[in-house]
Amino acid sequence: MNKFAFLTYPHTWMQLRWFLPFSSLNRRTFFKTVELQPIYSSTAQSIKGYLFVMPLLPHEIKSFILEDFKIMLLDVSKCAREMEINLLGLDGLIPTDLLNDTSFTTQLEVCVNNGTTLVAWSLFEAVYRLLRTRGRNLSDSKIAIYGAAKPAGNLCARKLAEYASKILLIDRDVETIESLRTTIQQTTASVEVETASQETLIQPDADIILLIGEHADACLDFNALKPDTIVCTTLLHAAGKGVRSNTMFVRAGLMKTPHEGMLYETRKYTGLPAGLLPAEMAETLLLSLENRCSNYSIGTEINIDKMEEIANLAVRHNFEVWVPEGPIR
Repeated sequence: MNKFAFLTYPHTWMQLRWFLPFSSLNRRTFFKTVELQPIYSSTAQSIKGYLFVMPLLPHEIKSFILEDFKIMLLDVSKCAREMEINLLGLDGLIPTDLLNDTSFTTQLEVCVNNGTTLVAWSLFEAVYRLLRTRGRNLSDSKIAIYGAAKPAGNLCARKLAEYASKILLIDRDVETIESLRTTIQQTTASVEVETASQETLIQPDADIILLIGEHADACLDFNALKPDTIVCTTLLHAAGKGVRSNTMFVRAGLMKTPHEGMLYETRKYTGLPAGLLPAEMAETLLLSLENRCSNYSIGTEINIDKMEEIANLAVRHNFEVWVPEGPIR
């Protein structure tokens, strides 16, 4: 039987109480193991899943230095291997720079992925469906992407460039988004691409704004957006403070499982309704169902074909992007 695990953390104090008491792993890192009910694929193949839950809230994880993350991941991967787990999924707060370091990832004792490809696809699908619901087209839309240097932002920008008229790439890593702009212009000459540093306050004249990664909204004044702007965020605990009534604020990056009973017990740990999973966790589950044990979504340059491949895997196993504001029709 294939086994997977997903390393996660509680997002609120209310969720934290479900994890007590925690078992100590060693003096530096510790987590609680939550065994999930067996999961069956469309071919009736069964897999086994676990949650590895850190007793840390988001602000505590953000205080970690790189060395803390290294020790934690090495210990967690060792534990996973001892449990004969084939694939380890990682929540979004693990630094991508660390995961892109092959000299480090080769030390891990299991394959890892961080959900980048399915997160990117869920954002693209959300934008497409939200515009269609409002009778608008991507070809007439201006899109601003905060966090464009992140792998999910990179994939999203390259996919959206195939359809949009103008894209604004925003990130603190100016060198990376300048390189991304060059790549897009070389492959899609019809789209206008601009870049801006996330260090300064920017109020883009955009129809759609994507917020990808922690602090993506730090330099955005929601109240100054133009009417009917659509704002999509991957942040689980984003509040959208200051959003006006004529602005649509949407939590993207979520997947709907084939039935509410699948991974039903995760609802109290994720804070999501039954039948919904973060895209990062759903990607790990889909790869395990397909017996694809590889570092699937790790790296600085993820092929855009992978994003479309994971979308096809989701369809094969009856998963769908959850965007209630933009229903499938």
